[in-house]
Amino acid sequence: MSTRVFYRSTLTAFALMIIALGAVMFPTNAFARHRHDDDSKRGNDSSRARTESSKDHHGSRPAGYVAPVYRDGAYHYSVRPSYKPMHYGHWVFNHYDSSFDHRSTYFYFGIFPYMETARIHILPYVTVTYINRPIHIHGNGYYLSKGSDTPLGNALSDIRKAWLDGRADLVKNHVDSHQQIAVLLDGKYDYSVDGTDYTDMTTDAISQLHTISFTWLEVRERTDGDYTAFGKHVFQDDSSHNKTVYVSYTLKRIGHDFMIVEVGSSEKDVR
Repeated sequence: MSTRVFYRSTLTAFALMIIALGAVMFPTNAFARHRHDDDSKRGNDSSRARTESSKDHHGSRPAGYVAPVYRDGAYHYSVRPSYKPMHYGHWVFNHYDSSFDHRSTYFYFGIFPYMETARIHILPYVTVTYINRPIHIHGNGYYLSKGSDTPLGNALSDIRKAWLDGRADLVKNHVDSHQQIAVLLDGKYDYSVDGTDYTDMTTDAISQLHTISFTWLEVRERTDGDYTAFGKHVFQDDSSHNKTVYVSYTLKRIGHDFMIVEVGSSEKDVR
């Protein structure tokens, strides 16, 4: 065999060996790339799942917050296992950040201290004055000088009975679901909520709270034609201790009835 033939044979054998090695190595590399792509995809999907689970339709949730579970037509809060199933799905029981939670209208009652900030509306608020017109106390409620059986007297009686008798429907009868309700804390405007939010929150509060007494202290007519009733609400807290919160309800005449347009609460009498 000549040197040239031997050299050509050697090159051919070497080339075949390279091709054979490539055939073995290529699938391995392809599989490695495929596995890496799958792992990356799974990692991205897992990260996306964690991100989605940490959000609701309002935006990011803070670390540690546990959302309620909607089941059988009600919201169940695992952080309050002793509470009854609820109508409102935006309660927050610990203060995380003002961008996420805000004091609720029942803050001073203790049982439902916060709500999601995304549910509140900051609207223009005009402070009004009161008319010096006598509105007399009669028995368990109020009435104007012309008699107790008036739309205003009936509305105030319904609000009182709702808390004493556990009848949230009596409050709901005086809330326009399309009306924004102003919320005052310590006598000052804080924000407004949708009528439907207010009725759901109030339904939960009436259901969960054990009211001892509810007394109207004074009713005052405002220059805008609305009426504000000031009351004293005594109830038992979670520790079975009696606690007092001073409340106010402002009612506007709409048609033949009076509807709630403003509510307030404070640990002090702010009249």
